[in-house]
Amino acid sequence: MAYTLGLDLGSSSIGWAIIDTAKDSKTEIVAMGSRILPLTTDDKDEFVKGNTITKNGKRTQRRTQRKGQDRYQLRRKYLIDALKSKDMLPDEATRNLEKMQLWETRAKAATEQVSLKELGRILLHLNQKRGYKSSRSEANMDKKDTDYVKQIKDRYDHINDLDYTIGQYFFKELQANYLFKVKTQIFPREAYIAEFDTICATKRNFYPDILTNEFIAQLRNEIIYYQRGLKSQKGLVSVCDFEGVWREGKDTDIDAVETILTLAPETNGEVAAKAWQSQEERTGLSLSHRSEEHTSELQSLRR
Repeated sequence: MAYTLGLDLGSSSIGWAIIDTAKDSKTEIVAMGSRILPLTTDDKDEFVKGNTITKNGKRTQRRTQRKGQDRYQLRRKYLIDALKSKDMLPDEATRNLEKMQLWETRAKAATEQVSLKELGRILLHLNQKRGYKSSRSEANMDKKDTDYVKQIKDRYDHINDLDYTIGQYFFKELQANYLFKVKTQIFPREAYIAEFDTICATKRNFYPDILTNEFIAQLRNEIIYYQRGLKSQKGLVSVCDFEGVWREGKDTDIDAVETILTLAPETNGEVAAKAWQSQEERTGLSLSHRSEEHTSELQSLRR
């Protein structure tokens, strides 16, 4: 008997057929079928590009977006409460400034006097976009930046050379081209903080009783540019329930190494025996004898 398998591979389906080619006179289809891949439009695009598609990855992305939106709304609520306490909350006319008027006011605030209502509007504007901040740990700060991060830093160096704040830079660009895309111009977090400090330092000369050091620090460090610390992931480190037990209170480096040695088949003969036995049941081959002599072996740093 001779069979030929034919496959029809599509972007969202696979068709197959098995043909008996042993007969002299004609070929015969022995079996055939198809498998439809239930992909959404976005999934299909990623599949065609060859990118990995995982439901967990998409759930994580959407959850991150929801968290970011929730935290922005909390910051805005706290900022509005703080502005109300100082009678700085902008009125309807100030809240509804046109784009060019808003950027002009923000640019002017770095060097000139503006009203408290206008300053409140600027602070609400600053709260909307806080800039790029790397989540890289201090231990990895010496690693080479990606091209994306390098572009962000170069953009900040450029406005520093011009001696501009972000607001002044964007206002100048919008004057030259009203369709200038502000959203695509990403700056690091420190650039926005520097603009906040410049504006507050200038305005404190005009409103010393309102813009006290304590109030400015509250706006800067506790509301607009507050950044919670990264949560420790140490609690996720554990031992397989089937292969070992995590001993309470043992979290030193040597205990961590001992745990790895206990779980690895290369260093624990009992684990190796279980692995060979599992492969034997799976393949039907005689394999368990390979580890019989080493079942009682267990490598350890404490020996």
